[in-house]
Amino acid sequence: MKSRHLWKLLLTTAALASCDANVDGWTKQDPDTPPDDVAAALAALPNAQVIEWNQDHLPTYIVGEMAKLGDMQSDDVNTSEQMVAPVLPKIFAPFRLTANDMHLRSMHVDDQGARHFRYDQTFNGLPVIGGELVVHVDVKGAIYGVNGPARGDIPASLGTGGVSQAAAMSRIAGDSRFAGMAAGAVNPVYIQTDDGKLHKAYEAVVTGMRGQDPARDKVYVDMDSGDIVADYPQIYFAESRKVYTANGGTNLPGTLKRSEGQAATSDTDVNSAYDGTGNTWGAYHNFFNRDSYDNAGA
Repeated sequence: MKSRHLWKLLLTTAALASCDANVDGWTKQDPDTPPDDVAAALAALPNAQVIEWNQDHLPTYIVGEMAKLGDMQSDDVNTSEQMVAPVLPKIFAPFRLTANDMHLRSMHVDDQGARHFRYDQTFNGLPVIGGELVVHVDVKGAIYGVNGPARGDIPASLGTGGVSQAAAMSRIAGDSRFAGMAAGAVNPVYIQTDDGKLHKAYEAVVTGMRGQDPARDKVYVDMDSGDIVADYPQIYFAESRKVYTANGGTNLPGTLKRSEGQAATSDTDVNSAYDGTGNTWGAYHNFFNRDSYDNAGA
């Protein structure tokens, strides 16, 4: 399965999930009418449809042909970005963001020639960890989707709680997850954690060994509560695929048929399992910047 096809499957699944439904006792949480400014910004985008909202009724996923840029044939990042730049203000507006808030990190070209522009957010001159948007442009230059958790309405009161940097480092040193490890550079940042909450925090790079493996984590301590609100490992052990066969029996894991990096075998089922898991990991990595479905190596 090509990664583009997998992306279409993910997009279709998200669209289906957005429909009003009640299945096995689960009811879709249909958002209330969005705030007036968000509704006006969405109305300015032709054919825009929101398929995912956050709990504050701001969009996190918009689909539909929102703008036409002309054929996107160049693989040069700067050339492609210049084509996208004029329409970014209205693309970012439903997220309460301006073009000055967002900074291009990368451009990915998929198998079908579509370009996926990944933008990082800043606020008050500081990076917003977890604040990103991806703008999706097909090969004919139509912006057909934008998704991500970035939002421009970060409260100015964040970080006024008075927790010192020394207290934050003491909090990390006392956590068993980082026993025997050393904290290096410390920087103030904003962070939107996986639960959607916003914090102003100290970001510390913590290095050492975790068991037999080297570890390098970015650890975030809230400036208001002093709590560790996130721990993001920077060393991953992704794409270590192993495909086994049970040989028609029930003893697991069975016989190893193909490992990471090995050439294709004569068994099409083994090759399909190998390719499919690789494409799945690639989709999470390329479109959501995750190393796995839970971003924790699972």
